[in-house]
Amino acid sequence: MIDHFGHGYVVAHQDVNEVLDQIEDDYKRRYYNGLICERRGLAHLKRGGPGSSFIAYECLCEAMELYAEAEKLRPSGNDDPILRWNYCVRLIARNRLEARPESGEQQLE
Repeated sequence: MIDHFGHGYVVAHQDVNEVLDQIEDDYKRRYYNGLICERRGLAHLKRGGPGSSFIAYECLCEAMELYAEAEKLRPSGNDDPILRWNYCVRLIARNRLEARPESGEQQLE
Protein backbone atom coordinates (compact mmCIF):
# COMPACT_ATOMS: atom_id res chain seq x y z
CA MET A 1 0.00 0.00 0.00
CA ILE A 2 2.72 2.49 0.93
CA ASP A 3 4.65 1.73 -2.26
CA HIS A 4 1.95 3.70 -4.07
CA PHE A 5 2.73 7.00 -2.30
CA GLY A 6 3.76 9.55 -4.88
CA HIS A 7 2.82 7.43 -7.90
CA GLY A 8 -0.52 9.03 -8.68
CA TYR A 9 -2.45 6.72 -6.37
CA VAL A 10 -4.41 7.99 -3.43
CA VAL A 11 -3.81 6.04 -0.25
CA ALA A 12 -6.05 7.23 2.55
CA HIS A 13 -4.46 7.82 5.94
CA GLN A 14 -7.40 5.93 7.44
CA ASP A 15 -6.69 2.85 5.30
CA VAL A 16 -3.09 2.74 6.43
CA ASN A 17 -4.09 3.21 10.07
CA GLU A 18 -6.57 0.34 9.83
CA VAL A 19 -3.76 -1.95 8.73
CA LEU A 20 -1.44 -0.66 11.48
CA ASP A 21 -4.15 -1.25 14.08
CA GLN A 22 -4.16 -4.93 13.16
CA ILE A 23 -0.47 -5.33 14.05
CA GLU A 24 -0.23 -6.56 17.61
CA ASP A 25 3.55 -6.60 18.01
CA ASP A 26 4.75 -3.22 19.39
CA TYR A 27 8.07 -3.40 17.54
CA LYS A 28 6.45 -4.11 14.18
CA ARG A 29 3.75 -1.48 14.66
CA ARG A 30 6.34 1.23 15.35
CA TYR A 31 8.69 0.04 12.61
CA TYR A 32 6.00 -0.12 9.93
CA ASN A 33 4.52 3.19 11.05
CA GLY A 34 8.02 4.62 10.60
CA LEU A 35 8.16 3.19 7.08
CA ILE A 36 4.83 4.83 6.31
CA CYS A 37 6.06 8.22 7.51
CA GLU A 38 9.32 7.80 5.59
CA ARG A 39 7.49 6.94 2.35
CA ARG A 40 5.13 9.88 2.79
CA GLY A 41 8.12 12.15 3.25
CA LEU A 42 9.74 10.79 0.10
CA ALA A 43 6.52 11.27 -1.85
CA HIS A 44 6.32 14.93 -0.79
CA LEU A 45 9.98 15.40 -1.65
CA LYS A 46 9.51 13.94 -5.14
CA ARG A 47 6.23 15.73 -5.78
CA GLY A 48 7.63 19.15 -4.89
CA GLY A 49 5.55 22.28 -4.73
CA PRO A 50 5.03 24.96 -2.10
CA GLY A 51 5.79 23.71 1.40
CA SER A 52 6.65 20.18 0.26
CA SER A 53 10.16 20.27 1.71
CA PHE A 54 8.78 21.24 5.13
CA ILE A 55 6.22 18.43 5.01
CA ALA A 56 8.91 15.98 3.90
CA TYR A 57 11.10 17.08 6.81
CA GLU A 58 8.25 16.65 9.29
CA CYS A 59 7.41 13.18 7.95
CA LEU A 60 11.04 12.07 8.07
CA CYS A 61 11.46 13.36 11.63
CA GLU A 62 8.34 11.47 12.68
CA ALA A 63 9.74 8.35 11.00
CA MET A 64 13.00 8.78 12.91
CA GLU A 65 11.13 9.01 16.21
CA LEU A 66 9.24 5.81 15.43
CA TYR A 67 12.43 4.03 14.36
CA ALA A 68 14.10 5.10 17.63
CA GLU A 69 11.17 3.60 19.56
CA ALA A 70 11.30 0.43 17.45
CA GLU A 71 15.05 0.15 18.01
CA LYS A 72 14.45 -0.22 21.75
CA LEU A 73 12.02 -3.10 21.11
CA ARG A 74 13.82 -4.81 18.23
CA PRO A 75 14.67 -8.48 18.25
CA SER A 76 18.32 -9.25 18.90
CA GLY A 77 20.42 -8.81 15.78
CA ASN A 78 17.77 -6.84 13.88
CA ASP A 79 19.33 -3.56 12.82
CA ASP A 80 16.54 -2.50 10.44
CA PRO A 81 15.26 0.43 12.52
CA ILE A 82 18.80 1.77 12.92
CA LEU A 83 19.46 1.52 9.19
CA ARG A 84 16.15 3.25 8.36
CA TRP A 85 16.88 6.02 10.91
CA ASN A 86 20.28 6.61 9.29
CA TYR A 87 18.67 6.69 5.84
CA CYS A 88 16.28 9.43 7.00
CA VAL A 89 19.20 11.46 8.36
CA ARG A 90 20.97 11.19 5.01
CA LEU A 91 17.81 12.19 3.11
CA ILE A 92 17.39 15.27 5.27
CA ALA A 93 21.05 16.25 4.84
CA ARG A 94 21.25 15.51 1.11
CA ASN A 95 18.12 17.52 0.36
CA ARG A 96 18.95 20.27 2.87
CA LEU A 97 15.57 19.85 4.54
CA GLU A 98 14.77 21.89 7.60
CA ALA A 99 11.92 22.64 9.95
CA ARG A 100 9.13 24.93 8.92
CA PRO A 101 9.92 28.52 9.98
CA GLU A 102 8.17 29.92 13.01
CA SER A 103 4.92 31.74 12.23
CA GLY A 104 6.57 35.19 12.37
CA GLU A 105 9.28 34.34 9.83
CA GLN A 106 8.74 34.40 6.11
CA GLN A 107 10.65 32.18 3.78
CA LEU A 108 10.25 31.36 0.13
CA GLU A 109 10.92 27.84 -1.01
